[in-house]
Amino acid sequence: MRGLLLKDLYIAVRSYKYLLVVVGAYIAVMLASLDAEPNMVFISYTGLFLGMIPTGTYMHDEQSRWTEYSLTLPYSRAVLASSKYVMGLLLGGGCAVLFVAIEAARAAVHGAFSPSEIATVAAVVFAAAVVPTAVSLPFMYALGAAVSRIFCR
Repeated sequence: MRGLLLKDLYIAVRSYKYLLVVVGAYIAVMLASLDAEPNMVFISYTGLFLGMIPTGTYMHDEQSRWTEYSLTLPYSRAVLASSKYVMGLLLGGGCAVLFVAIEAARAAVHGAFSPSEIATVAAVVFAAAVVPTAVSLPFMYALGAAVSRIFCR
């Protein structure tokens, strides 16, 4: 599983470096605006961008014929599919932890710690990152990437 996750990480860094720059810019805006209220648009877009990465890596795998090659490896189809879901969970969880830290720093600046706001930020980021993966990957595995784009729009 670790090898599959590393492969997906390499694909994500190589193919989605500009998307990762946009995510970094959104995080920089969040850090620069510690004096203001949390902007849920930046928070949810960041989670949404990171949630698209596992589906993008699947489309890359299908285009490069990795899906056929991977059947010769000693991995079951369940392990191959679960690596994409684990990647989505790791990206969503990591992003949620990062934004909880940013929200905690904002609360420390203002002196008003609100567990409900921090829980809301964590839930929004995690949901925005995990839902696109959870909705689109079953269609992709069942129908293929090209056909599933029609259903997931």
